[in-house]
Amino acid sequence: MIQKQVVYDDGSLSITITSGHSESIARFLDKVLWGSKGVIYRHKNIRRDLLLLPNPKTITLKKNDVIIASMVSTRSQVNVNGQRYNLEYFRYFAAADSVRGTGIVKQLSAKLIQILLADTRSKTIFYGCIEKHNKVMHHIAESMNFKPLGTIKSLGFSRVAPKISREIHHLTDSADQDNILRLLKQLYSQHGLVNFDGLFADNNYYVICENGEVVAGCQYQRGQWAITHMKGRWRNFLLKIIPKIPFLKTLIDPTNFEFLGFDSIFLKPGYEHKLHILLESLLAQEKLRAGLFWMGEHCPIRRQLTDFGGLGLIHSLVKNTDVKVVGLSKGLSTDELTKIADAPTVFSARNFL
Repeated sequence: MIQKQVVYDDGSLSITITSGHSESIARFLDKVLWGSKGVIYRHKNIRRDLLLLPNPKTITLKKNDVIIASMVSTRSQVNVNGQRYNLEYFRYFAAADSVRGTGIVKQLSAKLIQILLADTRSKTIFYGCIEKHNKVMHHIAESMNFKPLGTIKSLGFSRVAPKISREIHHLTDSADQDNILRLLKQLYSQHGLVNFDGLFADNNYYVICENGEVVAGCQYQRGQWAITHMKGRWRNFLLKIIPKIPFLKTLIDPTNFEFLGFDSIFLKPGYEHKLHILLESLLAQEKLRAGLFWMGEHCPIRRQLTDFGGLGLIHSLVKNTDVKVVGLSKGLSTDELTKIADAPTVFSARNFL
């Protein structure tokens, strides 16, 4: 049952928090161009992307009952240095063109944060991602006292003619799933803002084993964007010529870029080649040629993968499209927040699709 609560209303401007999402929000987000000076794109299947989210809440800002801005939040929990925290992650923050630069969205956003903080009783981190060059959003976040919590790097993996390996194994047995969850928690035990909620929700986790031991693993979600701009002259040049060259268009069609979002990656050191085999097999299985995933700037697994190389053309196109993680806490000491900011992190594909 959908629950709806108007948390602020001054007769003209209002803020409503609704469990789940609605067709009106999907229509509003359908029109949004995401990004600023890095990759600018549009979600081509926002309804499917919204359905991926576990227990979402939709926050709408209205003027005279017309939506002028919205965002979606999801709640989870995480353990960092033996301490448990609640997390509230904000995504899909967008404002209508008619109110950009007026200060209305900034005003209502500040009011929303005041309401959320006042309504929070336990240790909670409110956080989200902002593209590195999006000065407007960084200004809004800073005005509400959001602090930097790290940098997320985009990684790409692509193959022109991917093939399925017989080495990959689909994890469907509960004992095997329990084992990979244990391995993931161990691998990312020193990371911050990492949880594995909904890990097997879509039953699509795959691994490669050697001598009975898991050496590589990941799950995936499908994504579909229309890319209109990429930072850098040569990248934009590629965007213009790729649709005219059949060989390149099969790898990345900017007007209809279908890809896999990889997450919950497990990698035993020294088995990077096995992870490549796994990722390539998943691309072949889904009849796609490119995948994306997101890891923190200081994540040691990201370093292993970039040092090993061989990620493919798509990685060279996306590798500099950083986003900044910003957060605001309730009930955390300065020392606690500093430790979280200093810890490496990885992000689920669900946070970016």
